[in-house]
Amino acid sequence: MAYQPPQSVAAGPPYLRLRFECLGQAGSADERALDGPIVRRVLGRALIERFCPFGRPLCEEPEGPETPVERCDLARCCPYGVLFAGSLTARPPFALFVPLRAVGPSTPVELTLFGPGVNVFAWAVEAVVRALAAGIGARRRPYRVSRVIRVGPDGSTATLGEGPNPLPPRIEADRLVPTSERVDAEAPALVEFLSPARLKAEGRLLKGPGAPPFAVLVARVLDRYRDLFGQDVGDVVRPALRGTTLALARRVEVLVDEVEWIEVEDYSARQGQELRLGGKAGRVLYGPGAGAFLPILRLGEVLHVGKNAASGCGRMAVPLAPGSR
Repeated sequence: MAYQPPQSVAAGPPYLRLRFECLGQAGSADERALDGPIVRRVLGRALIERFCPFGRPLCEEPEGPETPVERCDLARCCPYGVLFAGSLTARPPFALFVPLRAVGPSTPVELTLFGPGVNVFAWAVEAVVRALAAGIGARRRPYRVSRVIRVGPDGSTATLGEGPNPLPPRIEADRLVPTSERVDAEAPALVEFLSPARLKAEGRLLKGPGAPPFAVLVARVLDRYRDLFGQDVGDVVRPALRGTTLALARRVEVLVDEVEWIEVEDYSARQGQELRLGGKAGRVLYGPGAGAFLPILRLGEVLHVGKNAASGCGRMAVPLAPGSR
């Protein structure tokens, strides 16, 4: 039995993918001031300083009631509470991406907002601009955001703000639905991991070089889709169809493996220590049968995949599959 891609629906959960063109003073060749974990930290700090009346995020206090909304009445509306405390979703409703190797004087930073995160887009943009201007890294190197760009579902771009020009007060969000793109079910599929993909299998992180099994990749995309938007987001995440989907995904083999293990540094305020976020980066060509899963893989392009997406991990891309239209 061949896998049948999920059908596109009229509306799906909202998302907004934003790209910031950041201009900064070039540093030494071995110094990297701008990366996902750092942008996440300064974004959170800027939101606390700008919006939290308590000076610290009570919604994340280690003691007290279980949920963020029980810790702080503002958790459902405060931009920090919405984006970082996960008060409305099982995972923080945003993802970050900074290319591993920036080219030229401008470094692109991507912020993708999901579900309730879309409602605080203007505050999130303001916080990113303020945080980068204040200075990043040990040398407090400032970055100026020259343009804020919206990236559409088809990869098209439109400028939302440039220089002193303000953002529009309202934005109609894009909708995340399994694509209706026609594919050759027996075609292979090329997947590129553009930032460290931290994927678990049977509860354990897949470490070291080498591409993840195709079924693991599909499962983690479905997990993230469900965690961000709930069990009712679509049939594809429900247990009955999910089991059949993954059984068919296990038949897909790896044809070409150019995946390595890389690490980026992060800092945990809760643990009070530096962390290393290792993950898989590079290209992998999955064999015949992978093309039928292209609608799910396309979801992964927008959602990111695996752990620590809010720190810039798990950005994947799926170039046009052979046989697709």
